[in-house]
Amino acid sequence: MRAALRRLQEREHMSYLQCGDRRLDLSRPQVMGILNVTPDSFSDGGRFVGGDAAQAHAGRMVEAGATIIDIGGESTRPGAQPVDAAAELDRVLPVLESVLPLDVVVSVDTMKTPVMREAIRAGSDYLVVGRPIRDAEDPVAAAQAIQSEIAGALSKSH
Repeated sequence: MRAALRRLQEREHMSYLQCGDRRLDLSRPQVMGILNVTPDSFSDGGRFVGGDAAQAHAGRMVEAGATIIDIGGESTRPGAQPVDAAAELDRVLPVLESVLPLDVVVSVDTMKTPVMREAIRAGSDYLVVGRPIRDAEDPVAAAQAIQSEIAGALSKSH
């Protein structure tokens, strides 16, 4: 088993993940720092809503070893109220722009096609779509995001 894993890691195409202009080294474990910018976040109680607090927290996560910062603008806690794309963009885009200068892969976690599209335009290196896509405003947007030069993680929901 270890020999097979080593052979896989030695392959050039398996040793990194291209995320926009950044390359994520897959030959070693990577740490993703989660940056929730929602007032009702289940993990941090909304402490990082807004540019300065979010940017400072992202910097601390990078100092602690995070190589990916994942920004989420809609709470997924049980009972959370959904937000529309405009509200999610108002939360995510300023933080995305403030975190981009850090030397990390920056991802946006969303289930809305307008947010995917704007995150790509704003410079996101990676998209996390871990829940069903909610809107049908632009059914082609998710496919376009996948075909863009950024990386992504998609999840199938039953």
